[in-house]
Amino acid sequence: MGSDPARRLLETIANAYNPYELIAALGVDVLPAIERRDDTQAPPLQALAKLIESIVQDFEVEASHLDALRSIAQRLDPADTIAVALHLWLRRYEQLTAEPPPESASEFELVRFRCKCGKRPWGMAWKVVNATRRPDLRQRVQKGMIFPTCWGCGKIFYMPLFYCDPNRGEYLIYAPGADEERFEALRNAAVGYLHNVPADLRRDVANCGYYEGMPGPWVGAIDGFAAIFRVDSTKLFREIVTEDLIYDAKPVNVTFETYELGERARRAVAGGAMRDAVQLFARLFLLDQSQFAVLMEISSCLRKLGDKKDSEILADAAARLRQKLRAEKVVYDGRAGGRYPSPSPDALIAEIWGRGLPAAWGFSEIIDRVRQLAGL
Repeated sequence: MGSDPARRLLETIANAYNPYELIAALGVDVLPAIERRDDTQAPPLQALAKLIESIVQDFEVEASHLDALRSIAQRLDPADTIAVALHLWLRRYEQLTAEPPPESASEFELVRFRCKCGKRPWGMAWKVVNATRRPDLRQRVQKGMIFPTCWGCGKIFYMPLFYCDPNRGEYLIYAPGADEERFEALRNAAVGYLHNVPADLRRDVANCGYYEGMPGPWVGAIDGFAAIFRVDSTKLFREIVTEDLIYDAKPVNVTFETYELGERARRAVAGGAMRDAVQLFARLFLLDQSQFAVLMEISSCLRKLGDKKDSEILADAAARLRQKLRAEKVVYDGRAGGRYPSPSPDALIAEIWGRGLPAAWGFSEIIDRVRQLAGL
């Protein structure tokens, strides 16, 4: 029972999210465990294999099935891996039916494949994965374990699926080799899913759309909008799901001067010298007026100094500036893999870097106040 297949079998049963995944585990995991054995023809195992086929075919567990599973488990050696798996399965089924888990928001179909090696394995073909609700499925995608596999030869059956992780802004249709008609069906199904899934499982996305022929995905490209992208490469699919996110990235590098000011300001905060910190942060913002987060730092220091009014004014300005910078694509939510929406024209970036925020944006009074705080 210490072997890897036995451990994986028990882990699969123990980690099944709902009763449907437990039923699938009977066909996908328990049945192959029986067929791998030398004593497959033993009466209890023959009866168990036949019972599992019946349960999996109907995808339903009746009271008589549970009684039969208990009876077979009792007939086997208590130390037998199959017996241990059955007892665990029965306990887990009782738990999941007594206290159903939250809606998975993920969908799979139990499919029987005909493999070239001669085996006919059952497999869970995931149609929708919502990784916000099911982070365990995200891990399976990262490890390449989300697709059905033949237990006989190890062949992987790459099936199309819609992968979404609203917390990471990912909406991906994995569709290797799908023709135009097939992909259109997958796209329509993905859009229908997003329109019907509860708001808390789609990060309050109000609209969605498919981006054709554009590099993606990116996070927060359009507020309240799910940008769906097609991914054909399995390698790229796993990379996207795995890579780190970079929030509020900037196309321009921070110079050594701004870095040094930032470090001095943070040391001042750590030492309790809030007035010095305000002056340093104010000078830092004037050097690069796209740093809305620096306005928040000034606001925080002013609040600690008891200047509630100016603190609130600057906090509000920081929020408005962030919204404007994102709208103009001066800052954006990017990804470690380099996929991000086209940045704003270099001329606008150069203008902010060299001359400050455009006067038409309406931040002149705030900039004047920051100059005062900087002692200029």
